[in-house]
Amino acid sequence: MERLLLEVDSFELTSDSEITAPTWFIRAAGAGRVEIKRRIIDGSTRIVGVQITQDCGQLTANVGDWIVRLPNGYIVPFNKALYERTLNAFRRYTWNEVQD
Repeated sequence: MERLLLEVDSFELTSDSEITAPTWFIRAAGAGRVEIKRRIIDGSTRIVGVQITQDCGQLTANVGDWIVRLPNGYIVPFNKALYERTLNAFRRYTWNEVQD
C-alpha cells in the first residue's frame, strides 16, 4: 500500500476576502480565472461569493466556503462541511504517523 501526501493551500471565503485572501487567489482573480461576486450591504460593497473558471467548467463558492488550490494549480471550492470531513481529517496526522 502506498500513501500519498497532498499539500494544498486553502482559506475560508469571507466578505472581506479581497483584503485577506492569499496572493495566489488575488492573482487568479486578476487573470480572469476567478470572478468575485459583490453586493452592497449596509452601504459598503461586500463579497457574497465567487465564480471560478476551470477546464471542467464553472465552479461557484459562497461566503463561508473554503477555497482550495491543489498542487496542479486548480482552484476548487469546498463547502464547510465537506472541507472539514476531508481536508481537515488529514491534519490529524503527523508526518511520523503517516510513515508507519
